[in-house]
Amino acid sequence: MYTIRPLRNSHLTTQGPVIFYQSKVGETVSIAGWIFLLERAGHKYLVDTGIGQPSDVVRKRFAFIIEPGEDTLGLLQREGIAPEEIEGVILTHLHWDHCTNVALFPHAKYFVSSRGWRDVVEAPRHPLLYPARSFPPTVYQHLRESGRLSLLDDEDSPLPGIRTFWVGGHTPCCQAVSVETASGRAIITSDTVSTWEHLEKNIAPAALFDLPQCFEAYDRIRNEAGIILPTHEPNLAARY
Repeated sequence: MYTIRPLRNSHLTTQGPVIFYQSKVGETVSIAGWIFLLERAGHKYLVDTGIGQPSDVVRKRFAFIIEPGEDTLGLLQREGIAPEEIEGVILTHLHWDHCTNVALFPHAKYFVSSRGWRDVVEAPRHPLLYPARSFPPTVYQHLRESGRLSLLDDEDSPLPGIRTFWVGGHTPCCQAVSVETASGRAIITSDTVSTWEHLEKNIAPAALFDLPQCFEAYDRIRNEAGIILPTHEPNLAARY
């Protein structure tokens, strides 16, 4: 069984329709960005790697705020963990705010959706759908050249007690991560389920590639998860 520690890497306040598909017009909403530290019998893994320093963020489309100590290295240092101790990194998808820091982990094996890698990196049918400001080519180059990239099937088990399954919806590379814990099965959703409200009210994320895939993912996650961990839920720490 694993323990899961969500670590807040950033936060953002913006207009409702930026986060909720055709919803919350005229409203202001807040989200957070999380990385997830998984531990089992002395082994340490991460789900997503977060974004870089504030200087890296101001050039991006969304003005995410990183508080002091919330950078990825600072978060791990607070937990008493060095980057060299991370044995594996599972990426829920290839957006910049989830994969920017992959190079921090010199010994980690990287786990990415095979379908997503093909459609986003190797053979995109419509390259203009994957602008560098959101899909960082330098990260993909590092993954390719590291010799530690493992591409996962739509249904896979990359590590003991961990399953991944492709969900799509938000991006063609989105996969959810199912983790067995002492409190039950937890699913880290990827941004296809960005917050609990998306799931509870059946609202898709504003940034999406396939609307039906979002709702199919919602159904599966509801059916399989005892604990649901959306990757941008601002109140994640309060519920768990």
